[in-house]
Amino acid sequence: LEDGLQSSKAAQEAQLQARLATLKERRKAAMVKESSLAQDRELLLQAEEASALARQLHQEAEAKAMEETFASGDQTTIETTVHTMLEQRHVREETELGQRLLEWKRVE
Repeated sequence: LEDGLQSSKAAQEAQLQARLATLKERRKAAMVKESSLAQDRELLLQAEEASALARQLHQEAEAKAMEETFASGDQTTIETTVHTMLEQRHVREETELGQRLLEWKRVE
């Protein structure tokens, strides 16, 4: 009877140790995933900041180009420049939106 009790107790102990090891591995995996997500979020924030800075620089460049174009006074040049800038802005915004969407999906 005592041998059976010892054997049962040893089996329970082994099961508990195995369960504990499994829980520790799951916790470790969760911590690694959480760390990876935090890094992804940080990279996404940095990308958004870089994008905002690039947008600001483009806007400043557009403003300067517009000033120079208007200073020339040539109507055709003004219309062509405005049209080209609007097209470039549209393409930039679509590209940026696509990049954000891809980055956002990657983080999820």
